[in-house]
Amino acid sequence: MPRLDDIVFDNVTVSLWHVTESLQELTMLCTREGITLGELPCSVARCSEMSVERLLLNATVGVRRLEHDADGAPVVPDLDARVSISHTRGLVALAVSRQARHGVDVEYRSDRVARVVERFMNDDEQQRFVTIDEQLLAWTAKEAMFKAEGNSKLLMTAFQVDRLPDGITCGVGHSATTVYDIMTRTVKDCILTLTIARDE
Repeated sequence: MPRLDDIVFDNVTVSLWHVTESLQELTMLCTREGITLGELPCSVARCSEMSVERLLLNATVGVRRLEHDADGAPVVPDLDARVSISHTRGLVALAVSRQARHGVDVEYRSDRVARVVERFMNDDEQQRFVTIDEQLLAWTAKEAMFKAEGNSKLLMTAFQVDRLPDGITCGVGHSATTVYDIMTRTVKDCILTLTIARDE
């Protein structure tokens, strides 16, 4: 099981899994852990991600049941905590907190974000964040704020990245109603970003 070390940001624990197993191996792990997957009508990659989500949830907080609300956000009925999930090529991130409203995003490093900056960054952000790494950090920060906000009707442009994290200090971003701290790490050539609402 290539579960990586947990990362703790303030009062949010982010658990990571580097997915190298086949779907058959993941299904066997779920069965061994008593995790019922039910019918998974999806691609092999998506079924693998869903299996790892449940394995991480079980390993992190001892809960086996994971559901999704009408907007697709993860819900854990047996847990008094907030959960956020993200996946990219071969990496799954699960963030859990009993206190903070938060969102997590993980993205594989690539230049594809440069092709869509106009869709998620306003003019001011486009002037300030010009490198691929800055644009990728802005993207992951906005995606994580979107998840924390919990409103699927919002657009990415509804979020503003005021300052990117610099390795020493947190970045800052906001929506119309909430200010977020932005924290980031590089994991397995991916950018992992966590946002935590200051209103909690």
